[in-house]
Amino acid sequence: MLTQPHPPSNRTAERFDCDDLKRMLRGGRAAVEASAAALDALNVYPVPDGDTGANMLLTLRSAEVALEGRPRESAAQTTAAIARGALMGGRGNSGVILSQWLRGFSEGMAGHETFTAHEFVVALRRAAEAAYRAVATPVEGTMLTVARRTAEAAEAAMGRDGLGAVFQAACAGADAGVAETPALLPVLKEAGVVDAGGQGLAVFLNGAFAAFAGLPPPEVLPLPEATAALQAVRAAAQFKGFCCEFIVEAESERIAGLRDGLKAMGESLLIVGDGPVQHVHIHSEEPPEVLSYAQTFGPLSHIKVQDMREQRRELLTGGEAPAITVIAVVSGHGMEQVYLSLGAHLIIPGGLTMNPSVDDIAQAISTAASDQVILLPNNGNVIPGARQAISMSNKRVALVPTKAMTEGISALVAFSPEADLAANAEAMEEAAQGVRTLGITYATRSIRWGDVHAEAGQALAVRGDDVLAAGDDPLVVAETALRAFGLDKAELLTIYGGSDAPLEEAHRLLERLRQQFGGLNVELVEGGQPHYRYLFAIE
Repeated sequence: MLTQPHPPSNRTAERFDCDDLKRMLRGGRAAVEASAAALDALNVYPVPDGDTGANMLLTLRSAEVALEGRPRESAAQTTAAIARGALMGGRGNSGVILSQWLRGFSEGMAGHETFTAHEFVVALRRAAEAAYRAVATPVEGTMLTVARRTAEAAEAAMGRDGLGAVFQAACAGADAGVAETPALLPVLKEAGVVDAGGQGLAVFLNGAFAAFAGLPPPEVLPLPEATAALQAVRAAAQFKGFCCEFIVEAESERIAGLRDGLKAMGESLLIVGDGPVQHVHIHSEEPPEVLSYAQTFGPLSHIKVQDMREQRRELLTGGEAPAITVIAVVSGHGMEQVYLSLGAHLIIPGGLTMNPSVDDIAQAISTAASDQVILLPNNGNVIPGARQAISMSNKRVALVPTKAMTEGISALVAFSPEADLAANAEAMEEAAQGVRTLGITYATRSIRWGDVHAEAGQALAVRGDDVLAAGDDPLVVAETALRAFGLDKAELLTIYGGSDAPLEEAHRLLERLRQQFGGLNVELVEGGQPHYRYLFAIE
């Protein structure tokens, strides 16, 4: 147990607010994104599946997206939103533990409108304790050690020159904790590396501190040398079954039963949550059995199943830097997964109401592993900033002017690693133009658009700047608008369920559209995008 921090002195009484917290989160996420490939390459424990950096990054992006559209709030409300977003979008062991670290940090900020160095130290202590609680059998030499050393160093620095000095000491503690990991965990020493999750937490903290203090971002971690020792550890690792993750809404008194039942079905079990919403991570040979059992406790969502044997093959064969890096602006955890699965190399968080800055885009281009880049802006308002960022780069960058994420997905399908930059850009733009997009959103005020009238709060069907239909029931509005599209010549209709679309409702919509448009192939994908309850891609 960490010691109680000393009371704040007069020099540590300066107060900070939600804007400081948001700046820290953005800086930490950007640092992890820049070093994600190196963190993946460090990954040895508990399974060397090479995805620690990606998992931590996706978790942080979900936390960042959770702040979209929120007004200025108290420190307590802001950190609670961050923790909730991380819980819903947590990925893998490292991402789930990070989500609990953020949850503990939020617990330390509970009840505070603003915060001082003292509250910050309390939050770091609570974060470390929550990370330890997330793991059934805590192991030193991992992210847990780094979390603890971070809090201890911050506590020891109380009484110095305010939050800046305390935060800097916390980062130094994190770095020291990372350096300590090989001595605590034999497999790390054998492979000649530090713990990837612990290093990821240290990268996040250093990036957050740099953003808070107005300093340049930390240096990007170099890729670790692929030594014989590291390769031997990877080759000897046992990759069994599938990595399964999902959200289950279970009554609190039944969570212990859920845990007991899943223990017999696999390994690396993590169940963490906020009230009835529980995030489950497990490695299992029988994903259908896991999902079927969990479904008896409540509805499931955010389901992800990944073949760990395939991960092992990719890890052992290595991977050269791509000749062309594809970068896309995307919002929504499911949409991010779709883009990454189709071959996108870098994701810039953003979209409607949260356009990335020119600097965000320029930084993504600069961190690309290749000198040739294809950029998918996926929003008309992002295109001008993308052009400006391209003009600042020395790399060869082709802009495919997609105006919706659905267009970007079709463009990605047309991408060929064997084709050159110009041929790819031409083929991708042509593919994007072959997609028609319809979105279901809500009216923020009473509007009239041609023959369509909507009251505030009613569902709207929009295509570009046009409003096609409105009404109280989003499913009826969707059906009405889709009939007006003339789908007789279409071959595929893909439904992307948004962050506020209940899974049961989305499946009901899927069945209704399959019945109405019998000759059309209709698919449902969990997009998780904000602002649009549903997005439809018509091809």
